[in-house]
Amino acid sequence: MDGYSHDFKEAEAYDTIRQQELEALGFSVLRFSDQAVLECLPDVAESIYGWIQEFEKTHGRLIGKRSRRLEEEE
Repeated sequence: MDGYSHDFKEAEAYDTIRQQELEALGFSVLRFSDQAVLECLPDVAESIYGWIQEFEKTHGRLIGKRSRRLEEEE
């Protein structure tokens, strides 16, 4: 979640570097403004859910609690 402080060029440069480091470790970064989270939470949740569905379709595997539940059933 990015707030007001992320609107400055210095913060944007730092965020870019930090995101690249996280992605190099295999993490994905989804960015939402604090305003979007506070005022449009259902839309943010829908975006996250859509990202999860696309990830699972693209990578052919489930992530999160659903994948653990399936492992336990096997």
